[in-house]
Amino acid sequence: SAHSVASAIEAVTTYRPDYLFVGTCYVSASHPDKHIVEGPSLPGQVSHALSEKFTQREKPVVLAIGGINASNGHDPVFTYGADGVAVIRAIMQAADPKRLFTPFSAKSRNIVIERTYVETAVISKSRDI
Repeated sequence: SAHSVASAIEAVTTYRPDYLFVGTCYVSASHPDKHIVEGPSLPGQVSHALSEKFTQREKPVVLAIGGINASNGHDPVFTYGADGVAVIRAIMQAADPKRLFTPFSAKSRNIVIERTYVETAVISKSRDI
């Protein structure tokens, strides 16, 4: 994960990850003592900076994380340019996780919802991920 453009570039240069989580985008129950967050624009800034420095093949998928829910999850992607969002709490507590993020589908036909081994939903623009 990264909390700045500089730390993202360093992480990609050093580790060459497939995915990079960037945030904290919003105040989150997972980190209740963190009152100052990086904000929803940082993942897009990171994605843009990585696109300038690395080839498309080298650049990881940049996922916004931290306080993401159905009402704010579109901003990091559609307003600021992140490749997608990673959602934990909102998905884990939802009675119908897929329905929770239906608004994403209305904005883009290229949305993929995956369930990982920790039941984290990764919602991203489709891009060979």
